[in-house]
Amino acid sequence: MKSLSKKAQRAIEVMNDGGYWREQLETGFHGREQFHTRLRDKQGHVVKGFGFQTKTELENAGLLRWRETARSSSWGREWILKEVSIDHAA
Repeated sequence: MKSLSKKAQRAIEVMNDGGYWREQLETGFHGREQFHTRLRDKQGHVVKGFGFQTKTELENAGLLRWRETARSSSWGREWILKEVSIDHAA
């Protein structure tokens, strides 16, 4: 297995502390809607510097699993770490 980038390893640290990925439809400054993928900490605050590419890297490594969320008009989806040892991924 290919080793993970430093950014992906940092994202795993955030997720081990209760963080999660959230993809949802957001409205921009000019009213245009767009999907954004953001890493959030355990309080739900956005962790800057992480996005779609890092989430995709973790997903391709088989480290994420989807979790059930409440339905809303923002089409939110969330992912958390799978319950496996991540030592082999580092």
